[in-house]
Amino acid sequence: MSNNSTPKDQDFGKMILGELDVPAGYEDNNHDPDAPPADLPPIPTASEMAAAGAEYTDTDTGFTLPSITYHNRTELFHLMTSLVGDEVRPLGHLYRQGRFLVRVDDEGTEVLGSDAFAGEVDKRITLVKRNAKGEPVMDLFPSDVSKRIVANAGLCEHVKVLSGITRIPLFRADGSLFREEGYDDATRYVLRPDPAVAFDVTDEPTALDVAEAVRTVLYPIAGFPFVAESDQAAWIGMALTPMLRFIAPGPYKLGLIEAKQAGSGKSFLAEMIAVLHGGDLLPNLPNDDAELRKLVTSVLQAPAGVAVFDNVEGRVSSPVLAALLTTSTWSDRLLGRSAKITLANDRMWVATGNNVTIDGDMARRVLRCVINPRMDHPERRLFDFNPVTWMRANRSAYLSALGTLVQAWVSAGMPLADATGSDSYAHWQRVVGGVLAHAGIDGTFDAVTDRVELGASDLEWFVFLSAVRDCFGDDLWRMAEVVDAIAADKIDAELLPGTLAARWSGWATPGFTKSLGRWAMNREGKYVNSLVLEDAGMDGKRKVRRWRVREA
Repeated sequence: MSNNSTPKDQDFGKMILGELDVPAGYEDNNHDPDAPPADLPPIPTASEMAAAGAEYTDTDTGFTLPSITYHNRTELFHLMTSLVGDEVRPLGHLYRQGRFLVRVDDEGTEVLGSDAFAGEVDKRITLVKRNAKGEPVMDLFPSDVSKRIVANAGLCEHVKVLSGITRIPLFRADGSLFREEGYDDATRYVLRPDPAVAFDVTDEPTALDVAEAVRTVLYPIAGFPFVAESDQAAWIGMALTPMLRFIAPGPYKLGLIEAKQAGSGKSFLAEMIAVLHGGDLLPNLPNDDAELRKLVTSVLQAPAGVAVFDNVEGRVSSPVLAALLTTSTWSDRLLGRSAKITLANDRMWVATGNNVTIDGDMARRVLRCVINPRMDHPERRLFDFNPVTWMRANRSAYLSALGTLVQAWVSAGMPLADATGSDSYAHWQRVVGGVLAHAGIDGTFDAVTDRVELGASDLEWFVFLSAVRDCFGDDLWRMAEVVDAIAADKIDAELLPGTLAARWSGWATPGFTKSLGRWAMNREGKYVNSLVLEDAGMDGKRKVRRWRVREA
């Protein structure tokens, strides 16, 4: 409300909450219109008003809201910084992510701008300002105060730092189960339970409980033609991972559900995981990096523990995706804002595809789950039931079964599977493998034999290096000598990596030699299987760089 408001402005839409006697002489024009009359009682603090249950009831609608009365906007700012985020107050549903105020609902988290924050206040609190006569007048939350609070979320003394939101119970880092609705101090997560999910997990599962849980876990996937037991273990591990995000923090490998041909059932397996954790099947993996970044940010603000890209085609080679799979946090600019928000990257990312080609550094960042019906027209197979429909109908039972496997593993002391590496995925692999092994489920999770050892471009480079070594052995050579060998058919030109094969004209030219040299410089010292290209220094006479291919 403006300090220079006229009586007409004040009369418009105002509601008088109580008549007060105006002291004599208060009409003095030199009086500060934003200051209260000298003999008015002090305004109670927010704590005093909350204790007294101060509220306003609209006589027309009967709708009741807590009431805050203030003299000026400075006072209002200080009052609001003591209310925002307080669990027992009307704005207890607001949290802080980084420097942003966010609200939480069943759809996830949403960053609040000043208008949205003012709307949250007006929806939940009746603001009453004393006008120049000392009369209480209902008011909307001032925009300048809203901007100041949104820009200084850290000044709100009760607001809690939020890492994320979940609709299903999760296991804390110490193995205890976070199943109580609301904010959890240990995980900084908010649980807003899905009313359709009944999570039934005992503190000390018996051997019979575990056996029944294993039967439930295996039942809907029994009809899928997994190539090996490790492929089945990979799928179960994908389903388990969201519950284990604090015991085995992310990032996680990309869960790739593969098939040799359409109709094999890979989308069924992916959709079952999405249904289980309240997610959706996303469109094909975006080729545009900016579009992918926006999609990732929106997924990390939603409550689902998985994100599924269905029917990925061609090569999987994205610098954005590769970075996502190797970092525990994700930072990106919010749409329409210049500031960045940082979010926990603790989702299980899943993709499906037929004969997908994994390229570049993505090779070691993929968890493979392969199915192969080994028949023509696999879509014509008949099942006893639709597995996705079954998962929707039995979601509570399946989540409870997975929770029982984890709880039994926790009760046994959280034994880890044997280590197969020391990279950022190692602990996750050992935790999931430990849960499956303790439950007696066959198959090795993320088996070494199932991993993609070389991406498509690395495989091309390995084949070319093998041909060069066959030609020169352990001898040193210059790049021009390799080009001459190709021209003389001592090295097959079709073995040239990448686009170099298409650029080969059949003649040794300086331009092609430079192109091959640049290709080599970008891969010098990188091992592909057992071979590595090494820079052997400059030729003293010709001042030309020499190379060799060494076998490790």
